Amino acid sequence: MRYTTIIDVSEIPRVYTNTNAVRVYLHLCLKCGYHDGDRDIIVVSIRRLSYELGLTLSAIRHALTLLSNYGLIKYNGGSTWTVTKWVTKKSIGTRAKTEAEQQIRDRRELETQELEERHRQKAAEDRKREAMRKQGKTSFTEYYEQHVLPLAERGDPEGLRLKALHEEAYNNTIAELKKELEEALK
Repeated sequence: MRYTTIIDVSEIPRVYTNTNAVRVYLHLCLKCGYHDGDRDIIVVSIRRLSYELGLTLSAIRHALTLLSNYGLIKYNGGSTWTVTKWVTKKSIGTRAKTEAEQQIRDRRELETQELEERHRQKAAEDRKREAMRKQGKTSFTEYYEQHVLPLAERGDPEGLRLKALHEEAYNNTIAELKKELEEALK
């Protein structure tokens, strides 16, 4: 028998009220590695989690998204996840001795926060882009289908010009996406 650490998710109401998310998080904490080489890392597919926990694939995906958004897990690619099982506390530093030093510290803190926000936004954009690719779409194909084609069908000159200009690129993109989906299903 072994012991493990776990973050008190009851302090995160959005996670704690979702019983599936709590269950998935607990399962990942209990099953992740504990050796030096694989500490807090688990290799498990979404289908495997669904089977082991008796939950639907969509419930597992939603729980993983929720846990990821709150920084409790991190997707490493493939079927590999890193589980966050403790919060690292920042040590209390010394006070700034001058106003200029305090301004420098404040500026660095603001830059750090901005950088973290950019990383969160990029991660959200990457997730959105990946979800669109799984549906066989890109932002280009979405724009072409929702804006260019309706204009062209109404006989709008700008729509007809854009359709003629981008039709080949659209068809090539659709063909590439279909090929990717077929390869992913193999």
